Amino acid sequence: MNDYKKIGMVFIIIFALLFIPFIEANSENNYEKQGLPIPDGYPEDLVPLMDGFKIVSGAFDNKGDQQEVWVKYMIDIELDKVGDFYNDILSRGNLHNAGKLGNNLYMLDGELGDKTISIKITTEQLYDDYQCNVLISIKGNLEVIDEDDSGSGTVNIDLSTANKNITDSDLLPDGYPVDLIPIYGGSKVTHGEKYDVGLVMLIIQFYSRDDKDSVLDFYKGVLKNADNKEEGVIEKDSGVLYSLAGVIDNYKASFVISDVNIEGFDYKSLINLQVDIFE
Repeated sequence: MNDYKKIGMVFIIIFALLFIPFIEANSENNYEKQGLPIPDGYPEDLVPLMDGFKIVSGAFDNKGDQQEVWVKYMIDIELDKVGDFYNDILSRGNLHNAGKLGNNLYMLDGELGDKTISIKITTEQLYDDYQCNVLISIKGNLEVIDEDDSGSGTVNIDLSTANKNITDSDLLPDGYPVDLIPIYGGSKVTHGEKYDVGLVMLIIQFYSRDDKDSVLDFYKGVLKNADNKEEGVIEKDSGVLYSLAGVIDNYKASFVISDVNIEGFDYKSLINLQVDIFE
């Protein structure tokens, strides 16, 4: 097995076995620097996040007439105080249910205007010194506006180098949609497999000489108009991994992107990609 495969195969194995496009954070030292932004479409003025929040996951899902946005964050505030905070928020509208279940769970649901809101607060699966996990789901008419620096309402991405100067591109599996989900320019492909387990699934691994953030921004642009977008982070002994996913046409692309910090190694980032093909 060559050096490229030795370095990255552990990620491929984890990625293929889990079959999940979305991974949450679990970091003791790096997480403070790697918290996620508030998801597009989240109405902060309607259901605010408590001061001191650290987002670990979130997504916006456009289902046509109705959208859904959800966010999960950690907070260093005790369970009862978090529950009371959101009880007050939902009491401004139509609060259906609110209450503490045992010592570790607080549940609320109701409506504010035309939006349906569900909130789950727990003291489980915590990292660092946080006291609570807060999961908020909001359904309704949610507006998302993408803006570049010019304020034109669009996000631009340079695709001029996509699919160009790819080393070992012949390793890409048959049926890979290079036009819809391009390979980052200048990459080296080290692994490609096609599986048919009732659902056709493509697994690809490749390296880039550019840093992780550049690759991540590129694929955020690729998935800008995708449905069911998801984003997350996870901390492993080897470093922080970023996950990114979305559906374009009949393809679901799920990325795990990580830094490569090996002296003498030419590549700076590793990309593991799973593409599910829906018939």
